[in-house]
Amino acid sequence: MGGNILKAHKRKKRASILSYYRYNIILSTMLGFVIILLSASICALILTFIDVPIKIVSIFSCICLGIGSYFSGYFSTIKRQKSGILSGSICGFIIFLTITVLGIILNIHTDIIYKLSKFILCIVCGQIGGIKSANCHNA
Repeated sequence: MGGNILKAHKRKKRASILSYYRYNIILSTMLGFVIILLSASICALILTFIDVPIKIVSIFSCICLGIGSYFSGYFSTIKRQKSGILSGSICGFIIFLTITVLGIILNIHTDIIYKLSKFILCIVCGQIGGIKSANCHNA
């Protein structure tokens, strides 16, 4: 009888940890999107004052995407202090997937190489942010 109660308690605790983990990933991904929008707004403000070729605008968009993915991975591991690579990868993948779906909805056609580079950028920046957050200890 006591063993069944312990098993049920472990299952409930594991379910609550997973739901907290999902909530943390979703929240940090949303924060990453807010940071992407803020950095894109700053880049747009900069680009209104200077005249640049279209390639530079593409580079600015990649920089904004990398910054947002980094902070998303950073915020995803700030409380748990472990598995920063996994959390950062998941956040980067969600950001890439959302950006790609929005691009398809808005009918923006890009090369497969460009999408692959953005995928790698999102994953790597998310992982770097997760690793940085997992290794950052408060004194």
